[in-house]
Amino acid sequence: MLASQRLSAMAVSADRLGEFDHDARLLDLETFRALHGEAFFVHYGALANLHPSSALRGTFNSEELRVDGSWLHQYFVFRLRKAPGERLDLPICIGRTSENDVIIPDESLSRRHAQVSSIAYSENSPWVIRDLGSTNGTYVDDVRLPRDIPTGIVTGSRVRLGSVELTFLLAREFCTLVRGLGTNA
Repeated sequence: MLASQRLSAMAVSADRLGEFDHDARLLDLETFRALHGEAFFVHYGALANLHPSSALRGTFNSEELRVDGSWLHQYFVFRLRKAPGERLDLPICIGRTSENDVIIPDESLSRRHAQVSSIAYSENSPWVIRDLGSTNGTYVDDVRLPRDIPTGIVTGSRVRLGSVELTFLLAREFCTLVRGLGTNA
């Protein structure tokens, strides 16, 4: 499936994106980037193994705790940016524990699972992801990445960290997706 088809499928099947809805619709792209960053991982659907904690630095939207303890939601949005106070020239660390810049507290992720980086953190700069020797692997478009080998990702790339399926989006495409979903109810 082409990246544009995957994005269209995501847009058709949901109706809102929480706190980003307002900003993506009303702010110009540069202001949106300044507030929220240049890149995002977006997950659509339930994360049955999610264990939320008070130290989360990802953004969770449209969530509801179900009786079985899993989270029901429409989207999870993870901003790919450094934790406050961290050097911006270092890679963005992703994992299930609080020492990461982006925390995805799912049991299938390793404590320190992967790193994402861009040379200039801009729309035209290439982005790469690198597996840090995770137990359950890092995949880009269904291909498992070897440990410590940077692999390019582009907007629309499907990235799987453990069992968590994500779509990589740059700010422009993220705003386009949000605007295509209709208004927040």
